[in-house]
Amino acid sequence: MRQLRVKSTLCQVQNGITSTCQHDYNFHNENKYSYKPGWKNSIIKNYSSSITQSFQYSTNEDLNKYIYVGEHGRYSGNGYVYEFRSRSVDPQTFTSIIQLICIIILYFIWIEIRSVLKLKWKYFQQFWSYIEIGIIYCSWISIGIYIRRYNKCKRIGKLFNKTNGYVYINFQLTSYINDILILLLSFSCFFGTIKLLKLCRFNQRLCLFIQTLQYAGKELLSLSIVFISFLSLFYLLFISELDSCSSLFKTAQILFEIILMQYDAH
Repeated sequence: MRQLRVKSTLCQVQNGITSTCQHDYNFHNENKYSYKPGWKNSIIKNYSSSITQSFQYSTNEDLNKYIYVGEHGRYSGNGYVYEFRSRSVDPQTFTSIIQLICIIILYFIWIEIRSVLKLKWKYFQQFWSYIEIGIIYCSWISIGIYIRRYNKCKRIGKLFNKTNGYVYINFQLTSYINDILILLLSFSCFFGTIKLLKLCRFNQRLCLFIQTLQYAGKELLSLSIVFISFLSLFYLLFISELDSCSSLFKTAQILFEIILMQYDAH
């Protein structure tokens, strides 16, 4: 567990009352001092080395951590670390289906290569060709990221098994890799959904909907620019004030509710 602390300063004296002021966390008011157990400068009682070490300030180079972007701000990779220790390790088994996925992707690549040889430059003039390329591109990168995540998890598992949890293990990079993998899989699903729409073009209502979007394309683009402007404004103004604006997704949801007059300000 890693903790970040802010500096404590004395407030201005009002009516003879003095108290301690603590401001919101940022890189400038981060507390970088090392303490004794209990956040004191000196101790009488002796503590174990793990507890004593948890009150020592560590830098991101020592912890091998990175800056973390949260919902209400950015947090450095420094801090005070307490190591939870355990003597039991649950075995984990990693199952890989990479070979099957590679075969499927190679099959799609072969189909697209045949299409390129047949259509030549006309292939790159079709909208659906870029959808196929997007699926193949995201799939190959996802495989590489998956292998990277598998190796990281395997290394962490070996390290934990070797030390029984008696060392600090950084999961931040593994978490970032997992987020990238989820993002790539999301793009693959997005392109796959668009490809599914191609198979549904025989539906007259769907064709009418697509034609409507094409007819109103310029107006929708203008509306999107205005909406993104308001989205950025609300997000930057209320990111630290309202939980409902703590992320771009939540802010967009609030704006849609305001447009539909469904937002409850109370």
